[in-house]
Amino acid sequence: MKIIYVLDTEKDDASHINQLAKAGDMAGALWDIAYNIKKGVGYWIDGQENVSAYDALDEVFNRIFEILDESNICIDELYE
Repeated sequence: MKIIYVLDTEKDDASHINQLAKAGDMAGALWDIAYNIKKGVGYWIDGQENVSAYDALDEVFNRIFEILDESNICIDELYE
């Protein structure tokens, strides 16, 4: 299957073009976030003593940003 997307440089800005180029990376990162974070954070919590809800939330977001970084996804470049 082929999809041809014609860019109109007068209407399509750099962030839109970047979104198209990074779609595969974003899909992979979302898959990793959806299926691996809960398990990983659960193991992390089991290895800690007296984990607060805020600490657990921080760990979730740290892992999300780690996955995005590993996938070379910069939210600020994709969404302006």
